[in-house]
Amino acid sequence: MFKGFQNTAKGRMFEGFPRNIFGISSEQLYRQGMIFWYDSKNVELSGTSVTKMYDLSGNAYDAVQGTAINQPQINLASFNGLNTVLFDGTDDFLKCNFGTSYAQPNTYYAIFKTTKSTSFQWLFDGYDATRTQIYLYNNLIYYGTGTTSSYAKTLPFGFSLFSFIMNTTSSSAYLEQVSVSSGANCGTGALTGITIGARYCIAGGIYYGLQGELVCLLCYAGAHSTALRTQIENSLKAIYG
Repeated sequence: MFKGFQNTAKGRMFEGFPRNIFGISSEQLYRQGMIFWYDSKNVELSGTSVTKMYDLSGNAYDAVQGTAINQPQINLASFNGLNTVLFDGTDDFLKCNFGTSYAQPNTYYAIFKTTKSTSFQWLFDGYDATRTQIYLYNNLIYYGTGTTSSYAKTLPFGFSLFSFIMNTTSSSAYLEQVSVSSGANCGTGALTGITIGARYCIAGGIYYGLQGELVCLLCYAGAHSTALRTQIENSLKAIYG
C-alpha cells in the first residue's frame, strides 16, 4: 500500500490504493456501478476536525460538515496503521444531497466499529426524510428504508466488515462475508442523499450519533451477486487490512 501524505495548505489527507487486486484493477472494480465511496484516508481537515469526506466514486458526492461542534475527528493510525473518522456518539455527522434518486436494489459495504452498547446509533441515514439507513440498537443491526429488517450483533464490537443488499423483500446482510440475514424486507424507498454518522432529524431533534470509528462506506447500484460481493469484500480486506 502506498503511504499517504497530508497537504497542509488545504488540510486534506490522501492515500493511494493498490492498482491491481486479484488481477483486476481497482479502477475497474470500484467504479463500475458505484454510487459513492467514502474513505477515512481521503478527508479535508480543520486542525483535527473532519470537515469533508471526499467521494472517490467520481460522482462528486462529497459529504460535508460546516458546523464545528458537529464535526467528527480524525483518529490517526487507529486501524491497521490507517486513519479513521471518529464520531462522538452524540451529534457528529457529515451530509450530502445527491440531487438525484437511486431506486433499489443497491449494495452497501462498510468497515467500522462502535464503543457504545446502549441507545440508538446510526451508521448512516438519508439526507432528509427520504430515508435509507443502517443503525444499531439493543444488540441488533437494522437496515432498510421506510421499513427495516435486523439481525443480532452484540454491542459494542471492534472493526468489522459489513455488507448489505437492499432489494425490497429480497434483501440480505453479511458480516465478515458470512450470511446473517436473507429474504428480508427493506421497504421500497430510494437513496437520494446521505447523513454519515447520525440520524437525519430536523433542527433541535436527537441525532442518535454513532459512537465509534468509520474506515470506509461504499454503495453500488444493483444487487451484487455472491461472486461479485465476495470479490469486493476480499478487495476491501486487501486495501484496508
